[in-house]
Amino acid sequence: MRILGLLFLALPLGAQARVDSTERRFRFAETFVGGDVHAIGEGRIGDATLPFRAAPRLVIGGLHFWGHADFAVAIPLGFAERGSGDTRSRVTPGVETRGRYFPIAVRDGALSPFVGGGLGTLSVSLGDGAREFRPRPIVQAGAVWRTGRTLAEAGWTYRTGSTPSYATSRSTFAQAEIPRSAFHLGLTRTFETTLGAAASVRSGANARRMAALRESGRLSGPSLAIGLSSPILVGDGRYNEVLRPWLPPRPRGTPMLDLGVGWYFDGADAHVNLAYRQARFDVAGYDFEQRNRRRSVALEAYKFLFDYHGFVPFIGPVVSQEWLSMQERDRGVAVTDASRRMVRAGLTFGWDIRPTRDAPWILRTNLRYLPNLALPVGGNVQRLDQFEFNFIQFVWYPRR
Repeated sequence: MRILGLLFLALPLGAQARVDSTERRFRFAETFVGGDVHAIGEGRIGDATLPFRAAPRLVIGGLHFWGHADFAVAIPLGFAERGSGDTRSRVTPGVETRGRYFPIAVRDGALSPFVGGGLGTLSVSLGDGAREFRPRPIVQAGAVWRTGRTLAEAGWTYRTGSTPSYATSRSTFAQAEIPRSAFHLGLTRTFETTLGAAASVRSGANARRMAALRESGRLSGPSLAIGLSSPILVGDGRYNEVLRPWLPPRPRGTPMLDLGVGWYFDGADAHVNLAYRQARFDVAGYDFEQRNRRRSVALEAYKFLFDYHGFVPFIGPVVSQEWLSMQERDRGVAVTDASRRMVRAGLTFGWDIRPTRDAPWILRTNLRYLPNLALPVGGNVQRLDQFEFNFIQFVWYPRR
């Protein structure tokens, strides 16, 4: 869905607000924060009923391309189990990442329909079983109403793919019948962080400041970054499928801090960054616990490709020092303790929202793909290949 954003390069200029080219640049994107309630209908696992759920979520994202698109992440908040004993259950949406297109731009006093899609998940548990967590592509449709800085929306989501079976014990399984459709109502608030700079660009003050920074060598310089990433396992999952079939093949990842220290090169419009993350993928079911860990220190270098009204995509390689480990306990007794250190290569890509080249801070979206993260366990292999999605990272350039 990230490729969807590039399609908007062809949007007709006549569809945008009648403002000058400078103001168009600073109206390109708006950040929004809020929440929604995601409603999941009644389902079943074997003879057990999974009651209707209404799940609250935190929503963080941004309007782009002058209100013709949004990109966002929806993070589920805490949920309690329903029922008791062997019938107690938990059904929750996982972290959802999405991109949506608005044929009618999101503007004050207007109703704007949307279509879109992305990657969604559903987390299900029953009794003493493990939390089953499988990412699925999603499609969406709905509408947004804007009044001032407030966005109210209603939408429909459809999860694609087959419904998996669920382990009702270490050796028995039942078909999970969970509605693929869900509905949500949401309310978010926009925050404009760049429009105030338009006046300094018009007056020439920004150009003079940029020239002074470039002459003194301070347009290039160090960067500090902090954000929150969602790690997703994308390996084959055969270890659990074959040896631990009562556990999900790809355990759910816990959101992790993404910390970076880097250097920006003004002449090349490129960046080198040292990123540190710690990922956890823990799962437990039927008195069996599995803890998967990944610690990474990655050196990445990426080139900014072009600047389209402050939307600046980048791509480049990453080389990472990896520490992988897995521990397992069966009814409280340690049965597995494996670890490995390795160097692996991958790919980093994403985009900056960079209203001016000399901005002292910007918002960045990072996506990383790290394959070949294989952890030998006895005569088997646990695959911890990962895709990381960091929707919003705050990047500060202290010399500016």
